[in-house]
Amino acid sequence: SDVCSSDLTQTVKQGQLLVEMDPAVALVNLEAAEANLARVVRNVRSQFSRTDASSAEVNQARVALALAKGDFARRRKAFDTQSVSAEELAHARGAVAAAEAALRTAEGNLRQSRANIEGADIANNPEVLAAEAQLRAAAIASGHMRIVAPMDEIGRAHV
Repeated sequence: SDVCSSDLTQTVKQGQLLVEMDPAVALVNLEAAEANLARVVRNVRSQFSRTDASSAEVNQARVALALAKGDFARRRKAFDTQSVSAEELAHARGAVAAAEAALRTAEGNLRQSRANIEGADIANNPEVLAAEAQLRAAAIASGHMRIVAPMDEIGRAHV
């Protein structure tokens, strides 16, 4: 409940509490904003981690493609001397195609992951900045639960 510590005819001193409102809702909003900021920072950090993981997947896909191409080249030479069957050569060709597709997928995932974090570090990420603004607004609202006299007044309190 709201509390008024002076009436309209009472002398008040600078800094004296005039009105104190129930801070429950403001405090809950402040705690929710703090929790939201922590959640958003964790999510953004996770996006940065996913980008690192996507980069590693691209590197793995490149290695797999190089191995598949090398295997295909060896089998083609062996096929020319009839040391390898047409079926083995076809399997090697299919392995190259699959490795190329895996590389394209990994590169696409990396591009998408980079787009989510492009242009900003964690502290300057738009989602983090918005959560920080919500926290500041909640802190300001919480701070407005107490109103004190800005100066000494004799005979009246402005509420």
